[in-house]
Amino acid sequence: RIAAFAPMSGDAYQFEGGCVRPHPTSILEFHGAADPAELYAGIPAREDPDWRRTGVLEWLTTWAARDGCGGGPQAFLQAPSVLGEQWTGCPAGLAIAHYRIAGLGHAWPPPIAGQSALDIIWRFFQAHPLRTT
Repeated sequence: RIAAFAPMSGDAYQFEGGCVRPHPTSILEFHGAADPAELYAGIPAREDPDWRRTGVLEWLTTWAARDGCGGGPQAFLQAPSVLGEQWTGCPAGLAIAHYRIAGLGHAWPPPIAGQSALDIIWRFFQAHPLRTT
């Protein structure tokens, strides 16, 4: 029922058994590099063994691999405070992309390359409808 997700400063908890889903799903993720609530680098098991949180890039790379993407991440946007990356070699109709916003805490991102995050998300959702297999 879900074609794509667009988390903002989301958690990526690592649970035993991993994530099971019925079909590959596109992801567009936004994250502030200075987020004090959801650390960009995650929280290692040694600091909290029951609630280890993977770092943003680790979580997205794992998701991309499960979706069948063969490579990445590769930069598609490099601005003074924003790095946009996407994973490459994904099956047709799938995408894993990420915006890392320097200096941003746990907050909605400012405009990126003159576009609101909401507009970016809407276009991503329109470009990645639910796949039929």
